[in-house]
Amino acid sequence: MKNIVDINCDMGEAFGRWRIGDTQDVLLISHISSANIATGFHAGDPNLIDETVALAAAHGVGVGAHPGYNDLQGFGRRKILGNSKELVNDIIYQVGALREFARRHSVPVQHVKPHGALYMEMAVNSDFAQIFVQYLRTVSPNAFVFCMGGSATHRAALDAGQPVVREFYADRDYDDSGSIVFTRDAGRPDPMVLAQKVLRACQEGKVRTVSGNDIDIEFESICFHSDTLGALDIVLSMRELLIGAGIRIAPVSQILGQYICGDRPVSKIEIRSPLPGTFYRASAPDAPPFKTDGDDVSEAETIGVIEVMKTFQEVTAGVTGKAITFLVDNEEPVMAGQVIAEVEA
Repeated sequence: MKNIVDINCDMGEAFGRWRIGDTQDVLLISHISSANIATGFHAGDPNLIDETVALAAAHGVGVGAHPGYNDLQGFGRRKILGNSKELVNDIIYQVGALREFARRHSVPVQHVKPHGALYMEMAVNSDFAQIFVQYLRTVSPNAFVFCMGGSATHRAALDAGQPVVREFYADRDYDDSGSIVFTRDAGRPDPMVLAQKVLRACQEGKVRTVSGNDIDIEFESICFHSDTLGALDIVLSMRELLIGAGIRIAPVSQILGQYICGDRPVSKIEIRSPLPGTFYRASAPDAPPFKTDGDDVSEAETIGVIEVMKTFQEVTAGVTGKAITFLVDNEEPVMAGQVIAEVEA
């Protein structure tokens, strides 16, 4: 059974005055932990990308690039023929655009997740997947690849040593192979049915396929789509059941962040500021710090306080681990979502 999971959602999927779906991103953002932001080819424009990155940064949500086929009319859900190099160059172009806006708002590009038909093509095209991962190894070796477990994308990332996240799709059906059943219109599903499907996957590692069979499923992140009708009710229902079952929701950078300590992989979990303000590591100027570098921490322990307009909010670790390392100094200004410390799990 999982005790922590990421929830990701496709965002910024509009163009100019055109909007898709029935839910605004601003209503969804506080309920997710990772955002896949459209980068202009299937949806998105410069102003919307800027707006969506800023929205994610303000809520401490992991920012990801969501490149698609150059297919505005078809919303990136139609396959466009092209060789693997051409398709990867399209991805590079789009990720570069997102990266500049991320830099503008002082947040990293946490992950890259291809969109729609491009995602499905990479899942079965080993040559395409390998060239894509080689590109990431060169320019973004710490960015996560979001993909289906067991896909060509997943295998290419594992083979190359690129950080990878397997997804579970809340609002898509599965076939007996473990692949999602691709659709251009999911209709308006029952939010509680989807939430129960998600909870079962987290607790039992099982999902019911369109054939009526139960198959094993492994994942680190739950995906739902902002253009699915009733998206807000879907995420609220998921969160209600997950949190009620004791499952915490956090960005994958907190769940799976890794570095190498000698020859031993060590899980590095980030602790982020819950709001903008001034970070203090002690309760008073003459008081000892709550924690110092190298200390062990438990989930409920206070590691500092944030001051906002003469009011103070405690910052708890939120995880249990060892050897905390602070990345900001005492009395240093911080932004919402900024990483203030790291812990070895």
